[in-house]
Amino acid sequence: RRYCKRCHSFLVPGVNARVRLRQKRMPHVVIKCLECGHIMRYPYLREKKERRKKKEVEGKLIQKGRKTIKGKPSED
Repeated sequence: RRYCKRCHSFLVPGVNARVRLRQKRMPHVVIKCLECGHIMRYPYLREKKERRKKKEVEGKLIQKGRKTIKGKPSED
């Protein structure tokens, strides 16, 4: 958001607006207008790392402790 909803001033972080990231219950960005003191909160979600059951490393496919090379299970 570029404009304050209350005083309609153009918000420039560090000049007339303060921007902070908060990690309480739900992560959110807090923008405070330094002209009128209005506080705006915008929630955001972090990207979750995909859990991979299969990893491909240098042409080898490793799956649950068993190694598969080019479609053939290795004999351990």
